[in-house]
Amino acid sequence: CPRVAAQAFVRTLCDVRSVPYESYWTQQFIIAYNVYVAIMNYIKKTVKKALHHGDPDWRILNACPSCQTEVVGEDILQVQMLLTMDGNDSLKCMCQRENPFKQGILGRDRERPDSREGGEDYYLSWDEVQKWDSRIAKEADNPEGCEGC
Repeated sequence: CPRVAAQAFVRTLCDVRSVPYESYWTQQFIIAYNVYVAIMNYIKKTVKKALHHGDPDWRILNACPSCQTEVVGEDILQVQMLLTMDGNDSLKCMCQRENPFKQGILGRDRERPDSREGGEDYYLSWDEVQKWDSRIAKEADNPEGCEGC
């Protein structure tokens, strides 16, 4: 949970400064950090726009990772590329639920929603995901060539 990490960080700051910890400082730190991240994202977006790198596909069209470079005359590597799709955060994808009241019924979801944006050139926005999700659902309900099935 991100709150635990923020609380530990604030407690460490208090310890370094020899100041007694106050619980409301964690919330103030979280707010200040979120403002900082929003400002940095705005600056990054403005710089990208000034450099004409604002297209959502710019990063993928102009990427040239060294692991994909092939030099003529060199042996092909046994493992050509290592990558992870989730930033190695697989356990964070596990849904945490409360204990069920009845056997066989799932408990209420305990996950805290995260409304932060991850960046347009790394991740799809929630609206984009929903657009494609509804389009795929429509195609699954009515496949081509199956009118009146």
